[in-house]
Amino acid sequence: RKMRGVFATHLHEILEEDSRDDVKKWRMGGNHSCDEGVCVDSLALDAAVAAEVPSRIVERAALTLGRDVPSVQQDEVDLLASAFDALSDQGLVPETLPRDKAPPPRLIGTSCVYAFSTSDGLYVGETDSVRDRLKKHGRTYDIGDALVVTVKDKSAARKAEATALKKLQALGVPLLSTSDASNVHFGGAS
Repeated sequence: RKMRGVFATHLHEILEEDSRDDVKKWRMGGNHSCDEGVCVDSLALDAAVAAEVPSRIVERAALTLGRDVPSVQQDEVDLLASAFDALSDQGLVPETLPRDKAPPPRLIGTSCVYAFSTSDGLYVGETDSVRDRLKKHGRTYDIGDALVVTVKDKSAARKAEATALKKLQALGVPLLSTSDASNVHFGGAS
């Protein structure tokens, strides 16, 4: 009986033992297409990025495997999810501000870090008046939902903003402004 196909993962020694020329070998590409050839590299990290596994998990897996985190195209990345991860990784708890609703009154005069995405990239900033800041940004950008996280004071806001921006830059997330990533003095923030 003739075999029509074999599918094997992690059995690369099969390739070494099969020297027949009458067998075509195919590999799956990163975009789920098949090409003629052989793939002995794991695409697990690429699959994790495509499945939107949180960046901190993908980074840990890459470190464990001794590989780089796969780069993603701008249209493949959920910008607000990246901002959420960059803030959550600092122990902060971001909340969503829906586009069509005003920020709650409890945020008035409160130090916050906020983020929103546009078709051109992600914006991360800090303010003591998130309602006014988002209104001002709305004159320049088409803002959808935003994320906001409250912190204890202006110094903590500046530190959280700079830390998030540095992490997002390292991940290759397209940012609309990166100047505050270079801040290193945060007053009383520890």
